[in-house]
Amino acid sequence: MRNGGMAWGLAGKQDPFDVRVDADAVDLVLDQTVPTAETTLRYTLGAYTWNLSGGIETFQVMGAKYYSSPDAYEWELGSTFEFPLEGGTLRLSAYDADGGWASINATAQLGGVTEIHFPETAPLRRISPAKDATGLSTTPTFSWTAVPGAKAYWLNVGRDGGSTFSFGLPPSTTSFQMPAYEPIEVGLGKDHKYYWTIQAYVDSSMDVDGTTDGTGLRYWRLVYGGGTVHYSSTGWFETAP
Repeated sequence: MRNGGMAWGLAGKQDPFDVRVDADAVDLVLDQTVPTAETTLRYTLGAYTWNLSGGIETFQVMGAKYYSSPDAYEWELGSTFEFPLEGGTLRLSAYDADGGWASINATAQLGGVTEIHFPETAPLRRISPAKDATGLSTTPTFSWTAVPGAKAYWLNVGRDGGSTFSFGLPPSTTSFQMPAYEPIEVGLGKDHKYYWTIQAYVDSSMDVDGTTDGTGLRYWRLVYGGGTVHYSSTGWFETAP
């Protein structure tokens, strides 16, 4: 979206009912000038010192919220961003030394400083299986650290190029045993390498509502609310022959 010489990458728009509309990036020219203001971004990386990326996540024009699609890049501390006066949000994402990922957004403080601070210690860590564990059963138990403020966990188990099993779990859950899916035998196979990814959604990002029973096997709904903080960690393991 172009406002004179200023451009915002446009990926999608939310209507008044807060329904996200997916679209390819487009280039629009406004028929009137939109007043703008700047914010200065300051951040600390904490434990997440690798592959920093992000930028403007959302901005509002004439009462409508838009999701931008900026190219990933790195900034020097104190980079400046320009927003419409109706405001918007900035988001930063980065990795820690163990391959864990964190994504944090913040409301742009127009005319001032917007601060984003990654935690000094990664709050979401895999406990078991151990990194690159071998000889596991086809029904391993996955466990992870509890993340303060988490609204939901999302567990994915799968193979590259193969099927992925996904489980939505409430915030009280810090372990989960992979089902056998007997007698139909559609679960994990013997003598295979799998990845497992645990994700934690904090604050308003994603809720697993009361339809889940904690096993991830019953019907559940995930309610996406825009998101503020999201953590993820991935490990690998092999099942026994």
